[in-house]
Amino acid sequence: MSPKETSKGRPFVQTSEARAIPYPYIYVNADGSARELGEDERRYLETPFMPTDGARPYIKISYSQKNGWGEIKGFLKRSQLPHEIKIKPVPIQNPNSSLPKE
Repeated sequence: MSPKETSKGRPFVQTSEARAIPYPYIYVNADGSARELGEDERRYLETPFMPTDGARPYIKISYSQKNGWGEIKGFLKRSQLPHEIKIKPVPIQNPNSSLPKE
């Protein structure tokens, strides 16, 4: 098992990446706009998950990729966001109150 992995799996965002400014991931909204992540969302991406865990985050490979419900929304590596899409700040109200609680 590598140092990045634990018996609980591995996180999508490693500790060294989590300190990066700007954060390496953004969220694509259902309307195609993008925004920065809130603290709960960052913790979620930094939580170790096993590959078979159904509670793990959905990470899009490309901006246009749709989830199983045909929606464009989901987490995306910042580097995959098209340059013409502006990134909005974190909403004042928690955007993802449905994230799993620890």
